[in-house]
Amino acid sequence: MLTVLGSLLGFAGSAVPSVIDYFKGKEESKQKTEEFKLHLEAKKQGVELDLQSFAAKKDFEEQKMLLAHDTALGSQPGFINALRAFVRPFITYVFFLTFIGVKIVLVYQAIKNGSDLNATLEVVWDDQTEALFAAIISFWFGSRAMPKIKQLNK
Repeated sequence: MLTVLGSLLGFAGSAVPSVIDYFKGKEESKQKTEEFKLHLEAKKQGVELDLQSFAAKKDFEEQKMLLAHDTALGSQPGFINALRAFVRPFITYVFFLTFIGVKIVLVYQAIKNGSDLNATLEVVWDDQTEALFAAIISFWFGSRAMPKIKQLNK
């Protein structure tokens, strides 16, 4: 049960960026539609665009600038950006090495106490480890499936 839950959580975690992109696209489309409707109304009445159109355009431009800013932060060279890019992999490696270290100690203790292979495997590969492994694999490789699913839905 934990394995299935771990897989689902891992897959859901990898799908979060795609879901966010979907909602951003939907919001941008909504803003463009609203702006287009305001343009049509203004042309019908023969007047210039009113403050609502200006506000919608301003909000849309602000969103574009925020996205451009976030993109620019990731592409700039320098120590701070390199440090920002290094934090997540470093934490991942530290936790992975700690996990492997704990498992090695458990195997060593099991061998030292003279337990058989089945008992040692039960200690090292328990339900929690299986669930954790499934969540990690689903997170990393589930995200590869999301763009393919998006293309199929188009």
